[in-house]
Amino acid sequence: MKSILWAITFLSISTLSIGVAGAGESSQISNLTRQLCNILRGDGSLIVSDSYKKIKNHITKYGGYGPNPFNKQMIEFLNQHNKNMICSSTKKHYMHEAIEAGRAEEIFYSLFRGKLRTGLKGNPLIDVNAACRCGPNGEWQTPLDFMQDYKGTRKHLPAVYREAERIEKTLRKRYQAKYFHELPQDVQQGYIDSRPN
Repeated sequence: MKSILWAITFLSISTLSIGVAGAGESSQISNLTRQLCNILRGDGSLIVSDSYKKIKNHITKYGGYGPNPFNKQMIEFLNQHNKNMICSSTKKHYMHEAIEAGRAEEIFYSLFRGKLRTGLKGNPLIDVNAACRCGPNGEWQTPLDFMQDYKGTRKHLPAVYREAERIEKTLRKRYQAKYFHELPQDVQQGYIDSRPN
């Protein structure tokens, strides 16, 4: 009987702890996003290592993964919160922010592929289809849409244009990136309903 009561008490405490961790994790996601956005707008040094550390430290503290989360857990965490990782000052998703700041290679290659090993060794793909209303006329855009616009405004800079074109192809091929109009209708509507204005 005592062992049954002990087990019930342990389960109750564990459930409570998980609930608190989950609440903290979601309420603090804006802090992580702000840190990532600040890194992307910085001087360009240590973008990959600093971003990786911020993500790892955040999910260690709020995600309940322990001090050394696996890359798989970090990717799953980013995918779980992807839709809400909007830079508050620009209203752009952190991936769009990376493109605009000229940091796409650091994020999509060096961080996602190099450090997090997304799509490699059994790790899931990072979802690069987050959308925000950042088109020229307030249209909803995924990073692929945004990269296409970015590329279009860099035609007078051949090296930058070619680099943007290469990253655009990589997003399509390796990350299964989609344009906003290619997302499932319910996903598109979910974005529209979440931020109607």
